[in-house]
Amino acid sequence: CRWEAVMLPGFNNILNVWQPMYTHMFEQIISGPRPWYYVHLHTPGGTRNLMNSEYALKQGSKAPMVGVLMRIESAKRTQDS
Repeated sequence: CRWEAVMLPGFNNILNVWQPMYTHMFEQIISGPRPWYYVHLHTPGGTRNLMNSEYALKQGSKAPMVGVLMRIESAKRTQDS
């Protein structure tokens, strides 16, 4: 998952996931057995750079190559997701 926000190990955060690609990703994760994990990668510019080839996830790009392993403790579906 690549968002503009910085997330650090050991911290709790509440996310409102509404972007279609992330909604699909989280639905896939939480439909499986626990524990639920994903990797967060801080992307400069956030979703604006998801399709930008300069930020592709490969060596030599502008994208960071180090992220944080995140554990999903709970999930609640809302009307906007």
